[in-house]
Amino acid sequence: MTNLKDKKVAIVALKGAPLGRFGRTLNRCLNLAGEVHLIVPYNFDSSTLTKSDRLIIHQIPGFIRAEIRLVILEIIKISRSVLLFPIKQTREKLRTFLKYFGVFYALKKIYHKILKSFVALFRFRKKELLHARENVEIAFFLRGARTLLRLGNWINFWIKSNRLLQNIEPDLVFSCDFPGLPGAAKYSKKNKVVHIHDAHELYLESTSITRFEKRILTPVEKYGLSEIDGLVIVNESIKSELRNRYGVDGVVIRNIPSVPISYQAAGTLDTELTDNSSPNIRIVYSGGFLPGRGLFTLIQTMQYLPSNFRLDLLGFGPLEAELRELVIREDLESSVSFLNPVAQNKVVEALMYANIGILPYEPVSLNNLYSLPNKIFEYSAAGLAIVSSNLPEMVRLEVEGFLETFQAGESKSLALLLLKYENPAFLKSRRSSSRALLIENSSEKEEAKYLTYLSNILETNRRAESEGER
Repeated sequence: MTNLKDKKVAIVALKGAPLGRFGRTLNRCLNLAGEVHLIVPYNFDSSTLTKSDRLIIHQIPGFIRAEIRLVILEIIKISRSVLLFPIKQTREKLRTFLKYFGVFYALKKIYHKILKSFVALFRFRKKELLHARENVEIAFFLRGARTLLRLGNWINFWIKSNRLLQNIEPDLVFSCDFPGLPGAAKYSKKNKVVHIHDAHELYLESTSITRFEKRILTPVEKYGLSEIDGLVIVNESIKSELRNRYGVDGVVIRNIPSVPISYQAAGTLDTELTDNSSPNIRIVYSGGFLPGRGLFTLIQTMQYLPSNFRLDLLGFGPLEAELRELVIREDLESSVSFLNPVAQNKVVEALMYANIGILPYEPVSLNNLYSLPNKIFEYSAAGLAIVSSNLPEMVRLEVEGFLETFQAGESKSLALLLLKYENPAFLKSRRSSSRALLIENSSEKEEAKYLTYLSNILETNRRAESEGER
């Protein structure tokens, strides 16, 4: 491995989990480099990061004062729900919020048009408010305001991250996901510095990105990827997609969590399934309660299963209230439970009580379709049999014998598959196959592959510089 102990390294990221791919990149740099500069936005939580005297954190302020930005976002949020509340109640809610932040006059001066359009909502008769089509122009305006806020923050981050890099003058730059790419790419091109980009996902294909934003940002992504020296990709499906779109290639480093070896040998593999009248086949979903995760399908599946099956949802998210309502509406309180979320480094331990780990993702976007979530490897570490919807990366793992898949979005297909797990011998066999996934695809093997790839890029760059000097 090329020696970086006397080098400065910079990481540019909009967000990142300490135990995810971002955290691994950070820890890897701390192990290899003499000085590490982390460039992140003003609202990045650095309290959980690895502490080191060699780590210098640069937080970039937002392009709009934080309090004003929060008020604008709250205006948009209230406006979206204005059809569901009486006019007087909504107006009072807005007035209270503005008074609380004490920025009404600043907003009136800076964002007069936004306020004028919003106040116009209250002049409509209640009957007219119930017809959404009459408010199309305002809806488009409010949606555009949110898009401009996000684009403004990104552009601000790209410009200021590039300026910071110019001041830091790192010898090697890492960017994490699309938001960290443009600023790092511009610096590396101008200063001829090695730039490694880590594509955690198909960022512009996520459900949170609008079609308008995608049209604007796709050329930016194309430019950024054309200026990198190395590309690290989370799975084969995303690698193929990026190659087809932009003609770029890279190395696949799967996002396998590093877990204690004791977890691989522990668990409840030999737990006997004795009384079928009790819920002793425990199915668990771990993760966010978000759109596209197939959680409504998962809950509805429980009505087709015997009483000895029980589903636990471990996590939190914006859909929790709707999911709880569905459980009550379908009279499934005895079959479905909601568990409190746990710290990321405690997830594997929290899962070990269960028998089956499930991933019911639905292909609502290309980002979902090509995903390879961490929870697959967490289920494996906990010794759970793994059942997943038939996304491409999951089908790859099914072919290798590590898990089984069902038709995404179809509760009856899932129920038929789960009924097979009533056989104790079959369940034990599938749990053994699941454990083999983590043993054959360990984080140590992925790390060795990454370091070899990085070493080759740095060596190639060193040779190119030597030939250029000649």
